[in-house]
Amino acid sequence: MAVVHDDPDSRVARHPKSPARSVALVDPDEHTSALLCRYLESRGWSVHVDDARSAVRRWGTAIDAPFAVVSFAEDDPDAFELVACLAAGAIGTRVVACAPDSLRHALSQREVDALGIARILGPRPRFSEIAEALEALVGEERRPDEAAACQALDAARTP
Repeated sequence: MAVVHDDPDSRVARHPKSPARSVALVDPDEHTSALLCRYLESRGWSVHVDDARSAVRRWGTAIDAPFAVVSFAEDDPDAFELVACLAAGAIGTRVVACAPDSLRHALSQREVDALGIARILGPRPRFSEIAEALEALVGEERRPDEAAACQALDAARTP
């Protein structure tokens, strides 16, 4: 696995694209979504960009991603509806939320957990922070036996 050095703020490993490295971006800001999409694709992610309203309407048929990055705006109920669908178990997706400070501070950890939000970041996190949060979730997705096998291989390679 080669480490990407083109971004001094990131030490994210480059991986081949796979279904497990698929993410949906849900952000009302099309420009930010386009930039983040390119950033994540350059790091081996398969990315689908959508707005929250369309994602709520079509999720399950048009989007098949184990992860989502959802940007919240205080005046946008669609992102909340989308996360509520996720929390209800209608969609098997882990969420990285980008939320205004007022919302982040208003939610308790129990509420964040109940909404199924795996990671909650600030309103405009650096792209490297989002990538790192996604990479951490991919690491958590590994089965214990798979993680043990990877550790054994790494140990065997070390002189």
